[in-house]
Amino acid sequence: MEKDRKKSIDNLVSELKSNYHVKSLEGLRQLAKDKGIYVIESDRVIISKAVLFENEQKYILLMENSLTKHFSFGHEMGHLLLEHSHHQGVDEELEATYFSEQLLEKQESFLYCFVDALYKILEKPFLSLKCAFFP
Repeated sequence: MEKDRKKSIDNLVSELKSNYHVKSLEGLRQLAKDKGIYVIESDRVIISKAVLFENEQKYILLMENSLTKHFSFGHEMGHLLLEHSHHQGVDEELEATYFSEQLLEKQESFLYCFVDALYKILEKPFLSLKCAFFP
């Protein structure tokens, strides 16, 4: 990640942390509401996702019961607040992860996230298959 981009993310995070209690889910929900982001939390969501429609409506889909819900919330919010495109590349994923780590002052290991996603897939295999092939 470029030094200037990292600095702009740090500045945004600093501003958000001074105005919101981002360490709580309620604080993140309030932040999302104030930024015009609708949050849908459901046990039907297999993988958390940020969605931006052509009419500029923003949504975050979150897994209801997730070991990484807080981190995923920050990560998906990062995509929307950093104005990432619909065709997210590796750089945008790294930026959203960095955003969430800085916002929450917490790192989630890849293994932890993988185990959480695998659990969701095993818990609801048919719904997972449907989401994978019919997004």
